Amino acid sequence: MDAEGARHRDAETDLISAREALVHRISEAVSSQGFYLAHVDSPPGQVLTDLRWAAQLAGRALDRRTRTYASAVGRRVPGKITVIVAPVEIRTAAEVPGRDAARTVIEDLLDVRGAVSAHTRSA
Repeated sequence: MDAEGARHRDAETDLISAREALVHRISEAVSSQGFYLAHVDSPPGQVLTDLRWAAQLAGRALDRRTRTYASAVGRRVPGKITVIVAPVEIRTAAEVPGRDAARTVIEDLLDVRGAVSAHTRSA
């Protein structure tokens, strides 16, 4: 095998290892705190795609359905997109605090309070 082929194989191995590590980090965070939170550089491109893919695999590993939410650029962190991965359902009472914390972040990302407030004022 030539040097170019070896470098290409090593780069592929590094990419697979990085993706597996991301799946593990998401699984660990969802298990321990009830959600995974990340701030991604804008424009996100492949990073956001990889993150959503990893969230699906983490959900499968945990035997949970997850949902991924993303903010507008700069919503929480200047120049970045905030992404949260959370399970769709809770299974035990011990998961309620994590669900509530995730819900607060998701509502902020989606500006639910502002939309409800604007709707109430216009009615």
